Amino acid sequence: MNDNPVRSRQVTREELYEQVWAKPVRTVAAEYGVSDVGLAKACKRLNVPRPPVGYWARLQHGKTVERPPLPPAEPGQPTMTTVGGTSSTAAKPKVPAGVPRPEIPTVVVGERLTKPHPAVQVLVKLLRDAAPDKYGALVITGAGGPAFRTSPGVRDRALRILDTLFKALEARGHRADATESVAQGYHRGHSRMKATVNGQDVDVSISERMSQRAHMPKAKPTYVYEPRYDYVSTGKLVLHVGSRWSSSSYQRTWQDGDRQRLEHLLGQVVLAFELAAAELIQQQQERERREREHAEAVRREAILQARVDYEKILAADLTAMADAWAKAKHIREFISAVEERLPADAWTDGTRAWLVWARQHAIAMDPLREPNKVPKRLEPNV
Repeated sequence: MNDNPVRSRQVTREELYEQVWAKPVRTVAAEYGVSDVGLAKACKRLNVPRPPVGYWARLQHGKTVERPPLPPAEPGQPTMTTVGGTSSTAAKPKVPAGVPRPEIPTVVVGERLTKPHPAVQVLVKLLRDAAPDKYGALVITGAGGPAFRTSPGVRDRALRILDTLFKALEARGHRADATESVAQGYHRGHSRMKATVNGQDVDVSISERMSQRAHMPKAKPTYVYEPRYDYVSTGKLVLHVGSRWSSSSYQRTWQDGDRQRLEHLLGQVVLAFELAAAELIQQQQERERREREHAEAVRREAILQARVDYEKILAADLTAMADAWAKAKHIREFISAVEERLPADAWTDGTRAWLVWARQHAIAMDPLREPNKVPKRLEPNV
């Protein structure tokens, strides 16, 4: 539970205007204990203009950006609004549609790392061999981004948070683990931290936010390349649950704020794993439903096509039988005509044998010799 709850505060248009143009909206929102969207709604209610996208980046690059003045309040528009939470209870996590809202468990992070979880032991081993990157952070590479990335000074705190999280997950019947190297999709040789909840693997990563500052060149010029910016540790951690790239209906990211630390949010994080697993199951069921519908559509299309093809076969067979019957009839008429025209003295044993063969040939080619076999079934065997 948060020991320093954020209370609601009233703010005037002028105060809010000065605040959002003095600091990034995310920073101001954290001070009020609301989301970026919540603060944006407050600005909209009071008709307070906000910095455009890229404003702070342009300022850091030394560019001049025009700041619009605060417009006069319109008739009937409020000049003050309430911003911030009203309760000391931790915010309840968003849950996917159809999933009952669970109670947030109490999770307490210890002051020291004692009897670390096996997954944390793997991380400690990997970090022992990790060298700081160009930003001074220790990095364990994961699929699609770092699985663990902090400065050396924040490393132990991040490990304690993960250790407590993994143990809390296993206390609820789930399994947590970390791998030294795993082949995941197109990624090879990367590590992975995850929990298996109801048969679903849910990833987790933790990183430290770095502060960007203009690089101070050395007093004496050198021929060594000097970066434009320096990155320094802020000590503020960000924890992410689930896939980095897919959308979801539950909260996936938690971070240190000015009044609330990540340790106080682990109960929500534990629930996020279960919500993520429930959503993955729903997505799997939805995929299976779509696959069944697709297979059924393919089956129906195959039946329809088989009927069309069989109809062509029936028509061709009918035409062939009618032609064969007409030819057989024509041959029989021809044989009768031969018999009528043939003089009596021309009848020989050979003549009689030929006439017998001709009649048998006409019978053989006539489909009506077996009339019960002429009609065919109208439906194909599918």
